[in-house]
Amino acid sequence: ILKLRNPQLQLAKLGCPGETSAGMITGAGSKCLYPAGSQLAQAVAFLAANHGAVSLITIDIGANDFLKCAPGGVIDPVCLANAFAALQTNLFYILTTLKGAAPGVPIVAMNYYNPFVAFWIQGPAGQAIAQLSAAVTTQFNDMLEAIYGAFAVPVADVERAFHSDDFRMIPIINLPVGVVVACQWTWMCTPPPQGPNDHANRVGYFVIALQLASKLQ
Repeated sequence: ILKLRNPQLQLAKLGCPGETSAGMITGAGSKCLYPAGSQLAQAVAFLAANHGAVSLITIDIGANDFLKCAPGGVIDPVCLANAFAALQTNLFYILTTLKGAAPGVPIVAMNYYNPFVAFWIQGPAGQAIAQLSAAVTTQFNDMLEAIYGAFAVPVADVERAFHSDDFRMIPIINLPVGVVVACQWTWMCTPPPQGPNDHANRVGYFVIALQLASKLQ
């Protein structure tokens, strides 16, 4: 979509699978190796080396801070509270650093869909997990949007696009809208070895891309 406007545009992808906000800052525990020591340091180095040539920064961080707090879909409230506090501090630092390294360069962020809503199909216990996870996801995304908003960073509403808290029942199949979307746009309802997996599939990533594009001027 962006290359239709600017055919010379190139992607510099520094993201790392499984990255946490702490790992992004320090490099500790990261699955990726960066010459500058961490993903954030590498981003700052890239921005310095390409001063004036960068037209957009996208950021997607925070989900992996919380996944460790829900092993098997069971939410650990103490872990969750600690993760919330750490992410607030880390995200503030990350945005301050990026803004300082690239003044005037637009940044677009995203919130998150709720993969755990797919537990609904496992029966009453799974339905309880699905509803609790929806409440936690909303709280998490509200926090993200507040922090991004303080830095005037627009947020792609992936949560809404995936109907993550939409428990309206679809007739005949008798499943909530959000559950059906999670099963169709992620690997959560896919049998092994490919699933279950909380990542989006090609359709899901396309939907996420459209949400990001909608925030660009």
